[in-house]
Amino acid sequence: MIETNFDIPFVAALAVREKQIQQSYRPVIAVHKWFARRPGTLFRSLLLSEFFDDPLPDIFYESLDLSGKTVADPFMGGGTPLLEANRLGAEVLGRDINPMSWWIVGREIEDLDPAAYRRAAEGLRRGLGLEVGSLYRTRCVRCGNPRASAKYYLWVKTAVCRGCGRQIDLLPGNLVSENVRHPRFVLVCVRCGGLAETDSKSEPGPCPSCGESLKFSGAAGGRVACPGCGTANAFPDGGSGPPRHRLFAMEYHCPECGRARPGRLFKAPDEGDLAILDEAGKRAGQNDFRFVPDDPIPPGDETDRLFRWGYRRYRDLFNDRQLVGLEACARLVAGFGGRLGGRAGRPGQPGGAVRADGAVRRALATNFSDLLRYQNMLCRYDTRVLKSLDVFSVHGFPVGLVQCESNMLGVSRGGSSEDDDGAFDDDDGARGNKSPGEGYGGKGGQDGKDGQGPVVPVGSGGWLNVMAKYARAKAWCRNPVEVRHESRGGGERKIIVPMAGEWVGEKKPGHKARRVSLSVGDAASAGWKSNSVDAVLTDPPYFGNVQYAELMDFCYVWLRRLCPDEPAFLKPTARSERELTGNETMGRGLAHFASGLAEAFKTSARALRPGGPLAFTFHHNDPAAYLPVTQAVLDAGLVCTAALPCPGEMGASVHIRGTSSSTLDTVFVCRAAGSVPPPPEDDQDAALASDIGRLNEAGLKVTPGDRRCLRLGHLAKNLVNRLAGSWDAGADTPAKLKLLAREAGRTGDAELLGNLAGKV
Repeated sequence: MIETNFDIPFVAALAVREKQIQQSYRPVIAVHKWFARRPGTLFRSLLLSEFFDDPLPDIFYESLDLSGKTVADPFMGGGTPLLEANRLGAEVLGRDINPMSWWIVGREIEDLDPAAYRRAAEGLRRGLGLEVGSLYRTRCVRCGNPRASAKYYLWVKTAVCRGCGRQIDLLPGNLVSENVRHPRFVLVCVRCGGLAETDSKSEPGPCPSCGESLKFSGAAGGRVACPGCGTANAFPDGGSGPPRHRLFAMEYHCPECGRARPGRLFKAPDEGDLAILDEAGKRAGQNDFRFVPDDPIPPGDETDRLFRWGYRRYRDLFNDRQLVGLEACARLVAGFGGRLGGRAGRPGQPGGAVRADGAVRRALATNFSDLLRYQNMLCRYDTRVLKSLDVFSVHGFPVGLVQCESNMLGVSRGGSSEDDDGAFDDDDGARGNKSPGEGYGGKGGQDGKDGQGPVVPVGSGGWLNVMAKYARAKAWCRNPVEVRHESRGGGERKIIVPMAGEWVGEKKPGHKARRVSLSVGDAASAGWKSNSVDAVLTDPPYFGNVQYAELMDFCYVWLRRLCPDEPAFLKPTARSERELTGNETMGRGLAHFASGLAEAFKTSARALRPGGPLAFTFHHNDPAAYLPVTQAVLDAGLVCTAALPCPGEMGASVHIRGTSSSTLDTVFVCRAAGSVPPPPEDDQDAALASDIGRLNEAGLKVTPGDRRCLRLGHLAKNLVNRLAGSWDAGADTPAKLKLLAREAGRTGDAELLGNLAGKV
């Protein structure tokens, strides 16, 4: 059982390493973006701890079999618990209210012919290059090569001066590149707009083009003075429509001279670059868009930020070049054989006819959807690591003053955007982290053509990167591996362990098919049979931390146009009133979250076989968020038999870095009251000290934010077990929450709980 077999130091060490480079440990997550994915190593450990009695470290790297078992997840999100259970041979039941979750998990588990996918993906890339490749050329300022490839375009928002009508830049600073991955600082000159390099941050010197003193600081900070008339202008001004942008800098790749000097290649846009923008604008104006959504952006906690900047429709979030390219992409994807959900029809002709079955067409549609997060005017440029930050890097819609546009096709190290060919590794996370023998082209990383190895892409956010990640993800599904770390000679050695006999999918050539049942809908109405499930493992919504549906609408409004006959995509939005997230715009507060979570847990508990576990991860900085979790467990007739600490997020993540947020989850293990002896109440101080000690054994440093969340986890466990014998599940939700707040207050831990009673 989990309570006795779960090894906290062992699992914590696995989980923290996985979260540092999750695509290396679980390449399957690269099928499509989902939010706050928990470590696969955690859920594998929970399954092995529950169903096997051997010490967890002894069996974690063995290929094991859970055929005959059934595992369910009522909030499947990105699908991690289901993928781990399916991989071990269990039957899986998954449900989520968001249709994008259903689509993504379906593609993760769906079997895919690697060779067929590669042919279709490369055919589409060639066709896309013929359509829009010329829009991403630039002239190298060093050697004059006119076919150099733009990697990133940097755009600054502009405003109209209310005093003189002049267009003014809203640059928050003049830094283009730090001296980390590039040997020198790169600055934009405030007078001539040229780019200049300097070694000194304190004395950057004059611009070599015009002599103006170079500056790091910019003018914008909520208000900007017009350089012409001096009028102070406030921003944003949402009443003036979507903001305008000016292209002011580019990073590019030149195969002719790019390796002749260290660092990167930067330039200010020249006449040729501006002419390409004019060409893109003309093509956008003449285009009869079939796939570009004209849907209005609905109000919401996250989307209201877009309204403040004047965005009203989803298409407002893309520039002309992106709209032209995305339309071309979508038409090419749609050309691969009729309906994406049906049988193969007549293939389109993207660079030559390529026949693609339903699985391949769905894979290409998923590639397109995932590409969107890099192909929009909300992406930002990281001046330190010199790459584009996708729109979801902070789990929201960040509207910056400087936006980054990526080359849509992607750029290979050896060729231009529109005509290179070959297999590709990925530069969108950590290069070189693919599983052994699992390059884009197959075994040994060979691309299958003339004995050439894979071509490495330059930059991130293009079709090359998305397709390479997808191919590697699906190769891992057929032949998964684990990563083991061994100490040696004062250092650490990483060992790749093939897990022969394990695989992810409904079917695999030469193997018996597995049952996979995925559905769209709220968890309370899952309709799973009573006493039919051996374990429920899930990562439920974290109250108001992530607005899943608001964010996923960004992809959904495009994908549903590619899949017009898909029943799950008939609604105009992925949002639902029954979604279990706190949302002020939709009037969903703590009581909504509590009652919905309780109904979901009751449905899941009824489906469990006697004594089976309902285990879930949770953490939140607000103590009030733990009250609905406690109510849900009690309403479902469960007791909490364990509250286990485990890393759940990476501290370096953009949305966490520099905050006091915890990166640790509490794993609550619950079972039906009566199926286990009543658990004794924890001494919270002793339990927290034990957690910290076990995490320290794994080499983790526990922060004050971590301590706070772990302590709240033990408090919730104690509340459940203290009240289980007298709990009135029939009382209304507000009364239950008030009771729980009072009981929590009895601990006297005012510093931890604050005014908890006042929040309910």
